[in-house]
Parts: sequence; C-alpha cells; structure tokens
Amino acid sequence: MRAAVFLLLAILLGFATGCGKSPPAPPSDPTPTPRIVSDKDRLQGVWTVESWENGDPKEKMTEEERAIVRVAFEGDKMRFAENPKQRQDKLAISLNEGADPKTITLTQLDADGQPRQVTIAGKNLPNRSEWIYKFDGEILVLAVTGPEGKRPTEFKAKPAVGRPPAFGPKGPIGGEGFVPAVDIVRLKKTNEPFPDEPKREPFRGTRIK
Repeated sequence: MRAAVFLLLAILLGFATGCGKSPPAPPSDPTPTPRIVSDKDRLQGVWTVESWENGDPKEKMTEEERAIVRVAFEGDKMRFAENPKQRQDKLAISLNEGADPKTITLTQLDADGQPRQVTIAGKNLPNRSEWIYKFDGEILVLAVTGPEGKRPTEFKAKPAVGRPPAFGPKGPIGGEGFVPAVDIVRLKKTNEPFPDEPKREPFRGTRIK
C-alpha cells in the first residue's frame, strides 16, 4: 500500500513538472522568401530586336536593320538607337503593371532632360506615346504606335490607314481620318553595351540672320 502511494506521488510530481515546461519551438523554415521582381526591374538593361511587325508586308524590317537597333532601360528612362550613327531618342517611362493589358507611357525628352513639346490645335503638349507591353518568358513584347495614335488594346500588328498630317507651326495640317500603324516589337536582352551618342559635327555653313 505504501509503495503504491509513493508511485502515485511520483507520477503526479512528474506531470506537474512537465506542465511547467515551454513547448518546443517549431523548426525554422530554411527556405528563403523569394524576392518579388517588378516589371521595372525586369526591364533594366540593353535589349535587341528579335522581330518587328508593322502589319504591312511591303514595309518589313530587314535582318540588317533589326541588328543595329538598341533599346536601353535605365531606371525611369529609356534610350532608343535606331542607328548608332544617328541621334538617340531619350524618353521618360511610366508603367502600370496592374492594367490589363499592362501599359507603358513614354514622353520624349529634350537635350536638358525636359519633356519635349509638340503643338496640337494651338496648344503646347508633351510629345507622348501610349503603348502596351507583356513578357513572353524572357522576351519583352510591345505594341507601339505614334504620339497621334490611341493606345493599342491588343497585341496585333495593324498597318496605317490614310496619310499622316504635316506639322506646321500651329499644329498638324491635313491627315483627316489618318490612323497610325500599330507595330508589334519583340525584344531580347543582350550583354552588348548601348552605343555611345554620336558626336555632332560643328556647323560649317552660313547662318541666315
């Protein structure tokens, strides 16, 4: 009987001691949380042209022409070089990753980095183009149109309709019914450097006063 009492006390004391202990900590997950890469991050760097469609079989870009085009994304800016010997276009970019399809808006910049102006209907407005974009694996796909065109709604090349207007000092002249082309451009990353800005030759002619 006494042995049974001591055995019961030992069991109760062991239970009480166990209740005072903290539960073991769950094992830590060694797998690091992946960093979310934004579209802006994916754009950074230099790109070359894989293909360029404009919907007009008579105006196909040749392989030689595609080979010299370079596009560079640097922060919130984009540089475009159609030919290393010609002036480069510099643009500010704005992305909307939540839109469907995703949108990219580009504003041309002047030599001082300020928005370049264009006169439309007597008003000075930023020279702006509105495109859409998507990623096809590692390929960047753009649906592009000119500043006078509306933002594309699908990734489908369309030829221009009508004749473009001529631009005078007070805005566009003619061009009624003109609809600019929609080009589909596929770009791929390259390790090649972006070409340097070509040096401008000094003016050697006679200026008219």
